[in-house]
Amino acid sequence: MIDTVHKQRARLFQARLLVSPIPFATCLFLIELAAALALSGGQFSYVLDDPYIHLAVSEELARGGYGINSDELASPSSSILWPLILTPFARLSFHPYLPLILNYGFVLASALTARRLFETELRSEHRPAVRDGLTTLLLFLGSFVFLAFMGLEHVLQSWLGLLILLGVILAKREGRTRWWLWAALAGAPLVRFDSLSLTVPFAFLLWRMGYGRQVLTIVAVLSVAFLLYAGVMRMLDLPILPSSILVKAAIAHADLSIGSTATGLVRNFFSAHILLRLSGFLLLVALLVGRHRGPALALAAACMLHFIFGLSGYAFGRYEAYLLVAAISLFALAGAPALASLAERRGLLVAMFAAALIATPLWPMAVRNHAYLPLAAANIVAQQHEMHRFATEFVQGPVAVNDLGRVSYRNEHYVLDLWGLGSEEARRRRLSGEPGWAKGLLSQHDVQLAMIYDDWLANEVPADWMPIGRLALTRKFDTGLLPEVAFYARPDRAAELTEAARRFAAGLPPGASFRFAE
Repeated sequence: MIDTVHKQRARLFQARLLVSPIPFATCLFLIELAAALALSGGQFSYVLDDPYIHLAVSEELARGGYGINSDELASPSSSILWPLILTPFARLSFHPYLPLILNYGFVLASALTARRLFETELRSEHRPAVRDGLTTLLLFLGSFVFLAFMGLEHVLQSWLGLLILLGVILAKREGRTRWWLWAALAGAPLVRFDSLSLTVPFAFLLWRMGYGRQVLTIVAVLSVAFLLYAGVMRMLDLPILPSSILVKAAIAHADLSIGSTATGLVRNFFSAHILLRLSGFLLLVALLVGRHRGPALALAAACMLHFIFGLSGYAFGRYEAYLLVAAISLFALAGAPALASLAERRGLLVAMFAAALIATPLWPMAVRNHAYLPLAAANIVAQQHEMHRFATEFVQGPVAVNDLGRVSYRNEHYVLDLWGLGSEEARRRRLSGEPGWAKGLLSQHDVQLAMIYDDWLANEVPADWMPIGRLALTRKFDTGLLPEVAFYARPDRAAELTEAARRFAAGLPPGASFRFAE
């Protein structure tokens, strides 16, 4: 009898090793990093160009400015806090890797928070095993490692969402709140503006639960923070919302009248990404079968608010990730007792297989993200890093781009962002539709080379500028990049830069080629 018990415990221990979340996340993290480095010839990159915007802003903040150029104010960052977190380390050699380091820490913090969340519904001897299995499944299906390699604030945003969910559930169970719940509620919108869709309904839920004084404190803190931010932006003669939001929002092209704004918001609602719709389905199931109807309703309201006001459908569903993670967690929480019962009768691996089978609709996006992460990073190296190399080593002067990021980071020369994230003047002129708006900006800033996607801005290149060639990706995959970047040189530098491009082309990494204009 004793031997049988020992054997059962040994099998349970071995099964737990297979689903332990922190070793799983660490191994996946290292495998993805090694594969990305191998594909890009040993050069590190994030899977998007966007994190380099935040790095460039933090670099400029460390110099006492705000934006991406030392002589021009701009607000390209979609987060209030993220560039500030990066700023103290701007002059250090590991600064380019800091977002990845921080995100790895936030992945581990999310794993610990999720484990604590699932524990609240588990009472059997299989509690640790089921808890760890569900956490591991959440880390994979929520694409936490992929989000970490984005180098943006999405992992932190998702972790804060988990803290809010855990804090509210513990408050319902124990009749008291923890300080970190309120910190997460206040901090989430400062990490990303769209987290207001999470803070508002959960603050209302806590108000209904009898925590009115604390909720009013959070409202006051956020009001002061946003008013201070808006005041600083106005002092700098910048819009109170970041240019990244103004460029991408549904009402960006509207005249802000009641009719056009309503039309934009309705359009936003019906174009919501499939991940948001899937989150709504998971919440509906959790609402019907779970005991946590208050959090489920609050989370459903958060999804609805994001449907209407938030960004959706860009680059691997990253804008919806925080809601998807919270929805998966609540759905798993509702089913945790049944999984623990199944684990007792059939074994842990059978229970985890059942959980994975139930989550079938979530697998395609998660598998796609993790499978293509190395290629996405390698494509950024092959395109955006090479544009930076050409700008800093060969042009050594002002350049223009329409996809801001790596070109501007650790580049002492002026970078004109024709799309408008890094240049408020360019954003206003482009959205105004004024004919020939780019020509004056190119002349004003003494731009010598434009590196642009023709599909976006080819008509805005002055007629006398000379096409040098095209930097092309040779590995085809939709990583948010267009496959070719056209290089146009100012007439007086065309011959010199064409010759420079020949030397540049000889040093291209795997996955990139340069085709010269005929």
